[in-house]
Formats: sequence, C-alpha cells, structure tokens
Amino acid sequence: MTRFILTAVTIAVGHVATAADPAPKPAEFKPKLAHKIEGHTSDVAAIAFSPDGTRLATASKDKTVRIWDVKTGQRKVRIDIGAAAYAIAFSPDGKKVAVGSFGGAMAVYDAETGDGVGKGFALDDSVVLIQWSPDGKLLAAVTFEGYAIRLLDADTGKEKLALKGHTKPVNNVAFAPDGGLIASVGDDSTIRVWDPKTGKEKDSFKQHDGQVYALAFSADGKTLVTGGEDRTVIRWDIKTGNIRKPVMELPKEDHGGLAAVGELPDGTIWTASWGWGYTVVDPADGRLLARKPSFDGRIAWGVGKSYHHKHFALCPDGKHYAVADGKTVWLMDASKSFGGEKKKD
Repeated sequence: MTRFILTAVTIAVGHVATAADPAPKPAEFKPKLAHKIEGHTSDVAAIAFSPDGTRLATASKDKTVRIWDVKTGQRKVRIDIGAAAYAIAFSPDGKKVAVGSFGGAMAVYDAETGDGVGKGFALDDSVVLIQWSPDGKLLAAVTFEGYAIRLLDADTGKEKLALKGHTKPVNNVAFAPDGGLIASVGDDSTIRVWDPKTGKEKDSFKQHDGQVYALAFSADGKTLVTGGEDRTVIRWDIKTGNIRKPVMELPKEDHGGLAAVGELPDGTIWTASWGWGYTVVDPADGRLLARKPSFDGRIAWGVGKSYHHKHFALCPDGKHYAVADGKTVWLMDASKSFGGEKKKD
C-alpha cells in the first residue's frame, strides 16, 4: 500500500482541459458515515490517523487528546494535557503521539497507555504544527504565526536547528521519505526546501497566487506537490525546482481553496478544500474522476484558515477519511467511492 505523507501527498497531475476538449463529467461519490466521533467538550483542532490506519487521534481545545479505534469508533485512550491541544502526530512506528498545545507546551505520549514518554518541553508560543522525521528522532514544530520551523530532539525536546527564511507565517511542513530534506509552505506563497542536518535552505520556489497550505513529497522523494488558496495543484521537480507541467486547476465551484491533498492506494489524487468539497483526480491526464460538491457543513475553522489542513485526514488504507467539525469528528467510509487497489508496476 502506498503511504501518504501528511498533510498532503504526491502525485503527477496531467492534462488541463482546453476549449476544444470535451468537458469531463466526474462521478459524484457518496461516502458513508462510518462513525460519528463524539466526546470532546470543545473544538477539535487537529486530527491524525496512525500509520497502520487502525487508530485516529484527536487533539482538542478541551485540553485532552483522545485516540479512537477506526473499526469500532470507540475511544481507546484519553490523555489530559492541561492546556488546549492544537497539534498532534503519530510517530512513524505508531507507538507514540507528539502533542503541541496553547502556550507552547509539547510532550510525547505512549499511544497505547496515554502515559508520558520522557519529560515535556516548551517553545515560546502556542504549537500549531508537528511532524515526525521518518526515523522518529526529530520533531519539526511550528508555532502560531511563526516564521521558522523548529527542529527538536524527539527524546529531549532540545532545539537542534531553526529553519528561517519564510517572510510570513509557515502553514505546513513535510519530511522527504528518506528524511534527507524538509519542505515548508507559507503565507508568503513560497515553497522552501531545507537540509535538516545543517538548517540551510537548499531551494525556494514560487508560483502559487496566494497562501500555500498543502504539500507532500512523492514516495521516491523526487517530486513535491503543493496546493493552496489559488486552487491549483503544482508538481515541482525537487532537484531542479522546475514545474512539471501542466498545472492542474481545480473547479472553482468545488474549492474555496486547497486545504489538503492525499494519494489513494490506486495512485489517484484526493483533494479537500475549506467551505466546499472533495475531488479525485486521475494522475495520467488530470481528469476529475469523482467529486463531492460540499462537506454538508462538516468543517471546522479551528485556529485559523492557514491551518485548515489539520481538520482533514486521509487514512493510509485509502478507504476512510475524517473531518473535524467543532466538537465532533466525522469518520467516513469511502471504500466504494474512490481509491481502489494499488496499481501494479
């Protein structure tokens, strides 16, 4: 099964329709509600699936983190953290969760027992984004309205490097599959690529019109896919910085702006936007294969528009996704709506 790297993942997008082309007619998929996840007493600010897809973690402003069984919808673990939780991420082996909260507190917990792992640590402002490095040794953290990505030792919390270069707040970060690079996007419309060993910026790309929210590396680490306010999905050659054309622009009627992207096991692209809906795109020619015009109100605004991608999560199995809506999380079964078996080489 192809893994997607949160918050957005990779894929090639192709042909953009012209006036001479017949208008594509995507199917309208109808995912089923698997579970209505309830229990939080304040808004859910971030959600994340475990790497094996069996659990869903939710971080809430009610000062708790909860871990749920995807199959049954039942809560497995509750962790009281003492402050509003704004960010959460499973470790690569699925055994731990890292949590960031209001005021800058961060901590790592055992995902099975909820017990703290090591000592907690703190940054200088509320932590709104967290990503683990593929080897589980580093945590990349971003604070509210922060312009830098902080690289922390996952065991001690000691800051090893600060990646500085964005001129406006950072909206998202992603590690390359081998951990050799980090990419970030922000309100300054740029995509920046960093060396996590030295903290030096290796490259900077700019093509999007407006803020950029979603990004992910391809499985081979050679391509970076980004999306944002302008509703376009752009593929970047990570070695040259060139755009792999054509650029795919998603339907205006479906997308108020691209908030999240995911790669399904069959290689097609799943996208989600705030205020509107989902689409599924064929990687070969860019055709829309399926669409759901709206969330039926199932969307939360959370900390701010720049962090909407934290309210969407695509399960690694490609058969489920989750959407945070206030205190509730809707866990959806889309196994018969999109995706499918992984394509054979």
